[in-house]
Amino acid sequence: MSSSSGAITPEGDFAQTSSVGEVVVTSVENGYLYSDARNPAVVSQEQMMAGLNARAGIRNPAPWILLGGAVAAAALVGLPGLAISLAIGACVAAAIANVQCQRSRQTILTYRLAPHDQRMLEAVHTGIRTLMSARAIWCATAEAPSLAERTAAHPGVPAIPYIKSNVPLMGI
Repeated sequence: MSSSSGAITPEGDFAQTSSVGEVVVTSVENGYLYSDARNPAVVSQEQMMAGLNARAGIRNPAPWILLGGAVAAAALVGLPGLAISLAIGACVAAAIANVQCQRSRQTILTYRLAPHDQRMLEAVHTGIRTLMSARAIWCATAEAPSLAERTAAHPGVPAIPYIKSNVPLMGI
């Protein structure tokens, strides 16, 4: 993102592989359209969120591959050359599986905002940046409605694992 003048503009296309999910959010006159980049059919916001959660919930097979390689290598104690080869092969397979799992969990959100929506987003970002300069921010929750039981709030760009976007996703 480049925001030297305060404007929010995409920095070009994201590098991606076929296993990465991509959701395109387009602002239209009366709301937003959510579509999968590979399947241009429009989906609901609930379907989009379900897809994000499903991709993020993919289990990583790398630990099981390493465990299987260690068990097989231990079973071949009498053949040290084969055991070492098997252990090295399991490590390589686990590394490949780990990278592939990270790619399959990744989702890219591409926003195509109308000028009005872009100005509104810039105003929200300006407000959050102003809050970030405050010494402390407190949040009263429904469970603790009194100010004596408040909790600290942290404005900024949260670390959202497995999601990349062409606009910063700021929040509190």
